[in-house]
Amino acid sequence: MVNYLELLGRCFPDNQAYVLGTGDPTNYDDLIWLGASLPKATLDSSECYITNFDQTTGEEITSEVEVGNAGSGGAIFTLAFNVEATAKNVWLSHEGDNSLSSNKVPGIIPWNCKLVAVTFSNQTSNAGTDIQIHKSLAGAGNATSISHTWEIRGSRLGRKTVFAPDVTFAGGDKVGVYLKDQGKDVKYVTVVLYLQITDSVVNDFSESYSGDF
Repeated sequence: MVNYLELLGRCFPDNQAYVLGTGDPTNYDDLIWLGASLPKATLDSSECYITNFDQTTGEEITSEVEVGNAGSGGAIFTLAFNVEATAKNVWLSHEGDNSLSSNKVPGIIPWNCKLVAVTFSNQTSNAGTDIQIHKSLAGAGNATSISHTWEIRGSRLGRKTVFAPDVTFAGGDKVGVYLKDQGKDVKYVTVVLYLQITDSVVNDFSESYSGDF
């Protein structure tokens, strides 16, 4: 059985896709593509290889990877932030609880990953705001920096899939989203971050700190 998300992440990184929470990554029809798609027949018949080098001889070593068992690198997961009110110089809430803003209760990154897409929607036409994605490094308490700012001007909704340089996160990092007013109030906002796993090393981590972002 082919796990199409794993296969794409390992062998076709330029063709990105994701599945919704109830989706099945082994069902081609559940894939939601970001940009160009690949035919199912192409994926089903793919032969993928991992290439590295022998550390002693320097010779190239190539081994075939069985389709469907390519590891979990490349899968895409989401963090959603929203607010059910006018959003003017406010922190959005994480995953739907509007009583808990993301500077107080941030989203937590489980694996090393990079940002591959952001979507924005709200109730106001011609909205004007800056979406600031804040990151606090694992173990750094409430010390934060702005990882990326997306300027929304005259739009009700939008998507962004190009980031230069890459916006990266490490497992254990804390994430909050802040909306900075730019003259046109936004209302009932949802911002979704789409993150692609770059290293799925499994470990445990926790920290304790006082104060908000």
